[in-house]
Amino acid sequence: MLTKQTFHSLKWGTVAAAAAILSTGCAEYELRKLDKMQPQGSEFSQNLAKEYKNLSAKEIRLNYDDFSSMHFAEKGQEAAKGNGESVEPDTIASLELPTSVTPEFTEARARLVSALKCEGRSKAPLYSAKAQAEFDNWGEEAEERFQTNCIEEARLAFYENLRLTEEVICPLDTAPQFHIYFSHDSDKVDANMEKTLEEAAAAATTHCHCKVFLTGSTDASGTRVYNADLSKRRADNVKTAMAGKGIEDHRLVARGHGEWPNSPQHLRKNRHVEIIIH
Repeated sequence: MLTKQTFHSLKWGTVAAAAAILSTGCAEYELRKLDKMQPQGSEFSQNLAKEYKNLSAKEIRLNYDDFSSMHFAEKGQEAAKGNGESVEPDTIASLELPTSVTPEFTEARARLVSALKCEGRSKAPLYSAKAQAEFDNWGEEAEERFQTNCIEEARLAFYENLRLTEEVICPLDTAPQFHIYFSHDSDKVDANMEKTLEEAAAAATTHCHCKVFLTGSTDASGTRVYNADLSKRRADNVKTAMAGKGIEDHRLVARGHGEWPNSPQHLRKNRHVEIIIH
């Protein structure tokens, strides 16, 4: 089978011309087949079918790229059958990317897949479908290594729709919050905080795409320099405890706030680590 990469590497001779004619007919057939389908299944599947249909049409009618058009049409057909959840974003291995952009694509795909698996498809069906389609579009444009404006447009569209997806599945206004309290001048996580840690870990597991922000604080008993260090050590120790409960390290963000002004009724409350899952 003539692959897209092989096709683009061929010079315009008899073989390439014949392949182009053949592929154009196949691409048009697959696009028309998709166009006649009535999308089935979840809202995500239907949106994904629409997005891939738009990409397929753009590739064959504006960019004259028959192989990409056929690829997107076939993915759109599978989504239109109601199988959108099983249609994965293009893998890094399937793309012939410049070495300089491979790390960004790898990280972007991992972030996208995490959002899709962690209720992105069900809670943000339009944004997540657009994010997946634009990731594939970005990869296709980057493979060709020209039309830099098209590459950047697809890249920005991907990140914007991924951001909108993440805002839906990890909303700040309803973000789960927990507090781990500490004894005076201590960074040790007390045993009586175990239940709260378990609840925080359970919430982080449920909200599996969200970051877990751990912000340590102190009272104002010591110097500011000392308290800044103590607050960070408290956050680091809670991070270790959360990691021990199965929360992935890359999701845990530990930071020290330093001290809060003292007041008799707030001394203990100021000695804490605030956990926000967002």
